[in-house]
Amino acid sequence: MKKLIVFLLAFCLLLGGCSGLFGGSSQSQSAEPEILEYPVSVGDVTLQERPMRVISLSPAITDLLVQLGYGDQLVGVSDDCAPENRPRLGTSLNPDFSGIEGLAPDLMISMTALPERTLLQFQQAGAEVLVLTRPQSFAELLQFYRSLCLLLEGQTSGGKRADQLDREIDEWRQRVQSAVERELAAGAKKPSAILLYLPEEVMATGDTLEQELLELIGVENAAANGVNWRFVPEEGFAPDLIFLNSGVERAQLEQSELYSSLEAVQSQKVYSVDWTVLECLSLYLFETLERMAEQAYPQADFDPVESSAGSESVGHG
Repeated sequence: MKKLIVFLLAFCLLLGGCSGLFGGSSQSQSAEPEILEYPVSVGDVTLQERPMRVISLSPAITDLLVQLGYGDQLVGVSDDCAPENRPRLGTSLNPDFSGIEGLAPDLMISMTALPERTLLQFQQAGAEVLVLTRPQSFAELLQFYRSLCLLLEGQTSGGKRADQLDREIDEWRQRVQSAVERELAAGAKKPSAILLYLPEEVMATGDTLEQELLELIGVENAAANGVNWRFVPEEGFAPDLIFLNSGVERAQLEQSELYSSLEAVQSQKVYSVDWTVLECLSLYLFETLERMAEQAYPQADFDPVESSAGSESVGHG
């Protein structure tokens, strides 16, 4: 089954192969207006040209830049990032200033605010520093992806890549939701669930992005009345399913006074979720969500419809 990331890599290669269309200066094209990619502004940062020496101080940003095809522009990453072939440069809270300065970055990206003194040092050294906060809604998530495309590739080329990504995500959403709607129309019950980070009542609540993600896959959040990842179960609390942080052993629920009596635990409807994917919000998020939808609706057909060319829709993993 093809995955969203496979499509994106192919799309990135397609764009790369067509770059000459925007940068060409042959006589036959001399009369055509020049397409300007920059300047691009995101947040407090304005780039006048494409950044070719980018440092990521966030694992989420690093993953996305690589997945979106901008890995060649990365010259350094934080200590907790995955790529082994890039210099490790500390963390957002404790960056390696000398190491970063030696790489002469034209853009640094973090998801955590840098200490004010450190930020000033980097700015005085000529580096643009952008802090992208974690999206709190699905709309913000799409804008998060778009901002990276625009920054790393420019208004036109980056905009095209972001537009294509938006279309692919929307096709994925429609396919998953159509499968859920068919099940509900056939008499299936809409399941309730919790997305549990820690057994100590730490779970996705109604004011989180994760609430919207559960809605996308046709699941009712049994902890929607909670606030800021805190929910105290009341009488009648009985989720049909539990999506559990993969870093937590299921045995902890079986031994818990709060969870052990739940039907979801007793009937083995506790499903492990890779929390790194949820935290980083990489493009693998959609494969994870689809897997959760399959667990919530085991009889549903989530397979993409084959086109006349035999290609599959994206996001199915």
